[in-house]
Amino acid sequence: MPRGKVKDRDGVFMRKDRRGSFYGSWIEASGKRRKRKLDAPTLQQARALVAAEKQRVEKYKTHGILEPSKTPSRRR
Repeated sequence: MPRGKVKDRDGVFMRKDRRGSFYGSWIEASGKRRKRKLDAPTLQQARALVAAEKQRVEKYKTHGILEPSKTPSRRR
């Protein structure tokens, strides 16, 4: 049993140093965790945006297609 307050792990959070903005967190189809600032004024809208991202990732997983990365890969 965890100690203290159990947090709601829906992937939506608000940073302590930047109040008023919601951020979302989810795992991409490639297995990487993504965090992004959401353009949502309310918590319900932020949760809906994260749910849409998770649904998009599930679609890519079920079809077996990895989505292209938006960030360029670094070569060593």
